[in-house]
Amino acid sequence: YTGEIVVGNSKLRALADTGSFELLVFGRWCASCFRAARFDEKASWTFTRGNMTEDHSYGSGQCKAFDGYDKLQVGGLQARRQAMWVASDCQMPLLRAGGFNAVFGLGPPGQPEITASRTLEALRKEQENLDASGTKAPLSLLDQIQKAERDLAAARRKPSALENLGVKTFSECLGRKSKSPGWLIFNDATRQGMPGVLKIPVVGKVTWGVIATDLTLSEGWNQHTLACQEGCGAIVDT
Repeated sequence: YTGEIVVGNSKLRALADTGSFELLVFGRWCASCFRAARFDEKASWTFTRGNMTEDHSYGSGQCKAFDGYDKLQVGGLQARRQAMWVASDCQMPLLRAGGFNAVFGLGPPGQPEITASRTLEALRKEQENLDASGTKAPLSLLDQIQKAERDLAAARRKPSALENLGVKTFSECLGRKSKSPGWLIFNDATRQGMPGVLKIPVVGKVTWGVIATDLTLSEGWNQHTLACQEGCGAIVDT
């Protein structure tokens, strides 16, 4: 399920992804992005390139991307300066089909900052333990700490697309039947209390994580419980 977004002056088909957190577009000059490669930062006079490069991992593969900023339009909502990542090299066979040109992360805002903060805290703790034992911290650890500090500072300067677009609530409705239409609705009215609506608590700190139990396959009258008999975490991932 994809929808149209406009980044700079490029119209892109975006995969609305509740399992990721940032906006990633597949650059036109990315040879390994195959048919998904479309965003041309050189043709956008509103694009500003940053100075960071990161690896982004998805269930279908991973991409190396550089950061930047550009204007973003989704339906009637606009952001003048949206932080984004431009994929320059990918290991993702799914891109050969060319069904989309961007991943529009709809995960809870703040995840990049929280992750960077936790990473920095762990690295500093490691340095403290070495200092306490009288062991000099290796240069590689000091380099990692400096990078983590830069990542944290950058994350704090980059509001998510949901925040920049002024989105307070959203719903994604995907039809049950094959090839059914789908809808992504921003700032919709809550459905709490409506017939047939089940409210499930979100237990994830940086994800749309919920508790799942009894993962079961049914075959006729027979049912086979495969996992999660005692409960386990699950991410609601479009």
